[in-house]
Formats: sequence, C-alpha cells, structure tokens
Amino acid sequence: MGCRTRANEYYATMTQRQVQLNRHTEHTVEGNVVRKSVPKKQEPVRIRKRKKKTTSISAAKALASQRRRLIALGAIGSVIFIALCAVMLNSLEKGNALAMEVESKESELNALTVANDAREYEIDSSVDLNYVIEVATQELGMVRSNLSQVVTYSTKNSEYLQQLAKVPAD
Repeated sequence: MGCRTRANEYYATMTQRQVQLNRHTEHTVEGNVVRKSVPKKQEPVRIRKRKKKTTSISAAKALASQRRRLIALGAIGSVIFIALCAVMLNSLEKGNALAMEVESKESELNALTVANDAREYEIDSSVDLNYVIEVATQELGMVRSNLSQVVTYSTKNSEYLQQLAKVPAD
C-alpha cells in the first residue's frame, strides 16, 4: 500500500501543477509573437445577508435602547448648539459695546482737540508784544538790539533751538 500512496501523491502534485499551469494560460490567446490576454467576464458579487436569530423580545429591547441613545444624542447636540449660539450672541454684544465705546472716545478726543486749539489761540492772542517791549525797555532797563547784533540760524526743527556754546562773533 505504500506504493499506492506515493503514486497518489505523485498524481495529486501533477494535478496541482496542471491546474496552476492552466490558471496562467486559461485567459490567454496564443498568437504568432506574444500571448494576449482575453478579458475575463466578471460576475457580479452577491452579498448574502445574514439572518440574525433573535427573539422578538430582545429585538424590541435593542430597538428601544437605540431609540433612547438617539434621543439622548439629539438632546446633547441641541444643548451644545444652543450654548454655542449664546456664546456667539454674547461676543457680538460685547463687540458692539466696544465699538460704541471707541466711537464715544473718538468724539471726546475730537472735542478736546478743538478746545485745546481754541485755548492755544486765546493764549497766543492775549500776549501783546508792544506791551512786553515797553515794560522791558522802560521798567527793566533793557536795550533793543540793532540788526547787526541779530544772528539767525537755520535748523531742521524750527520750533526749538538749544544753545550749547557761545555764539561766535562774525
């Protein structure tokens, strides 16, 4: 019997090799030069649905449990949505309040600038140079300078000149 099993094994391996060889050549057409593959017809895939073996009571419990979960998720989602809406409305209200405050501060700044300019003009117009010259020459004994004594300097900043050394005599 040992020989028969070896013979059976030999025939089995030969059959397997033949099947493998047929797999490679099954979908080809032999021509003069190169084998060309023949498109294989694809069969539609059929999906079998499993039938669950459940009793009607356990199915009803599972359905009720799913409904409770969906209701709970819907409630949680709606609470989160309402909270986000409230936060957004609050931030919009704060933004509007800040915009109104900025607008009022700008109008206050404009009013103060106008008042400051008016006060500066009033101060500038209240100084009478003729009176200052009269008091300086008559009461304080100062003497007016000649045009030859006046030295002018040009600066980039015309509002302020600081003397750091003696003025050179020409």
